[in-house]
Amino acid sequence: MLGTYWRRASADDRASVVDALLYAIAHRLAERLERTQDKTFTVLGTKALANGDILVRSEFRRPLHGPTPVDWRVRHCRGQLCIGDVFVDGGSVTVQQRDRVGQLLAGNGGSIPALVADLRKGRV
Repeated sequence: MLGTYWRRASADDRASVVDALLYAIAHRLAERLERTQDKTFTVLGTKALANGDILVRSEFRRPLHGPTPVDWRVRHCRGQLCIGDVFVDGGSVTVQQRDRVGQLLAGNGGSIPALVADLRKGRV
């Protein structure tokens, strides 16, 4: 997602981007899931993917609305399971974040420190 900016970035800048991006994604997911409070959540099943990941299919049911499908791509990370991506209504949170990060980077002239600050301020 960062292309040439990543290749030119120092090791410290790369670590800062990864840390800030993980922070931003976790907070974005928490915000989106918080809106599902008091809704019925059902796990519909799982599917093993060719790359070893597991797709967990679920849905939230809201009064006066149809079900909202939420699929979780889960993988093994350092001896435990972690979420690799979440798909809400078929849309990938990772792809949405990647596109937004690209916009922020283009808008700030390719500044990695400015990108990290934007991520930390929740602009993704």
